[in-house]
Amino acid sequence: MAGDNTNESGSNNNNNKSGQKRNSNRRNNNSNKRSKKDVPNTHHTRKHGFDENKDDRDKPPHEGSFAFEGMRQQFGVSLEPRTIIGEDQNTLKRKVALLLGFVGTKYAGFQINGGQRSIQAEIELALYRAGMISDMNFGKPHKYSWSMSARTDKGVHACAQVCSLKVELFETEVQPSQQQLKEMEKQNIAAVKESGEDVEKDVGATKRSTPVSSELELEAARKRLEEYLPPDIRVMDMLRTTRNMCAKTQRDRVRYQYMIPSFMLQEDWKQVLTDQGITVEVKQEGEENAKRTPLTEEQVAAVKTAVEGYRSTEEQRSRLQAALDRYKGTNPFHNFTKGLQPGQPQANRFIEYFRMQDPIVIDGVEWIPTQVLGQSFLLHQIRKMISMAIDVARGAAPLEIMDKALNKTERVRVGIAPAQGLFLEMSFFGGYNRRKAQNQDLPNLDWSQEGPAKERWKAFRHKIRQHIVEEEKQQSNFIQYMFLQEYYNFTNYYKEALAGKITEPGAYAESSDGAQETKPDDTTSSS
Repeated sequence: MAGDNTNESGSNNNNNKSGQKRNSNRRNNNSNKRSKKDVPNTHHTRKHGFDENKDDRDKPPHEGSFAFEGMRQQFGVSLEPRTIIGEDQNTLKRKVALLLGFVGTKYAGFQINGGQRSIQAEIELALYRAGMISDMNFGKPHKYSWSMSARTDKGVHACAQVCSLKVELFETEVQPSQQQLKEMEKQNIAAVKESGEDVEKDVGATKRSTPVSSELELEAARKRLEEYLPPDIRVMDMLRTTRNMCAKTQRDRVRYQYMIPSFMLQEDWKQVLTDQGITVEVKQEGEENAKRTPLTEEQVAAVKTAVEGYRSTEEQRSRLQAALDRYKGTNPFHNFTKGLQPGQPQANRFIEYFRMQDPIVIDGVEWIPTQVLGQSFLLHQIRKMISMAIDVARGAAPLEIMDKALNKTERVRVGIAPAQGLFLEMSFFGGYNRRKAQNQDLPNLDWSQEGPAKERWKAFRHKIRQHIVEEEKQQSNFIQYMFLQEYYNFTNYYKEALAGKITEPGAYAESSDGAQETKPDDTTSSS
């Protein structure tokens, strides 16, 4: 009984205390109310390790941005006072997507990186000079919600990189001009007539949104931005998006193209080199790796003369396509990247297709364009896939080696083809387009439809192809690559790998390439 009385008494005391506490809280809340402006905004500072008394604006700019003084000094960039035509107009902040094309030869990759000239840094500088981002946000990409759909390596090109961000636009750039409205009205009336409806009765004909409005709406802003970019970086399109658009997470597929010179498919490259007086001494165990330019200019010139007229055979192209087909579906690609071990789930990637196109002859050299469509790619993945497929097509490796390389428990060394043949061809946002279907005022992110943006895309793709051809004429990257394949004796390595006698053919895949070092990522392409 005593125990029961004690419990009951304790319960009553607790109830009394709880009531007193609630009354006290009400009094404190009523007497101590303060406005939001009196309370310091520190809700996120501890999470990110910032000083509670410091504003985020005090953070220094990114060391890879031209807002950082060290970058400007290193590359001789000056920030002259901005004089922007129309800057006396009112501005509106809008979320947009940029469809970008670039030739990556002069840059250390797309992503901003301290001490290196990146494409992202050039675009940010142009945005600043065009008045589309403020002084306060310059050098701080997160402040204007910057996101990119792909992360390309050093030397890789693109004609369909997509970035999303918030920009400051003039009112006249956001609202259609009278000329644009008239054009929209003409298009709408024509559409109504074509449908057989009565134009006079269709009072909404001149107000209905059409694709013409989305193409014209930000054209002035697109041109303004492009004026401040170097010639090797172009803006093919600028489109308004939903506020939560993120190019990195909402791109659901991406297509790359790799240009293969047909002379790489010759079946006895060692003999080709020997015929030009070049002795191929296979790398010995413990020997230092070959230099990045192992052939002299005279040797390269001799080899180039011998192979530039080569034409691939139907059998070689058939073997090439058979090799590319092995990549289709979901496979572990730990052997086709860096930093991943057998069995790691993040190595799995889905390839929808990998196909070659008909050979084309440019300036006397035959090239075989290939296209690969997938959800995302790992660092160096496409270039390694191309390397192994070429070895199969030229008879240096049996097709069975690919089954071993794509086995989740196996470790196989794979070469890495030159970056100069690779470019990002198209980005797809099917999921985003379906989710925003109810918002008809915003255009789809779909550049497969005919229009001015697609024409600019086609023109830039042609420019990239021409650049790849000219770059090979000057640098002979593919010839140097084939020499290294023989130097590291990949042909013998494949045989021993299949026989279970694994011998490492050197660290060529990691050390002989100057690609930008970035970690493999699940959502962005670093191919």
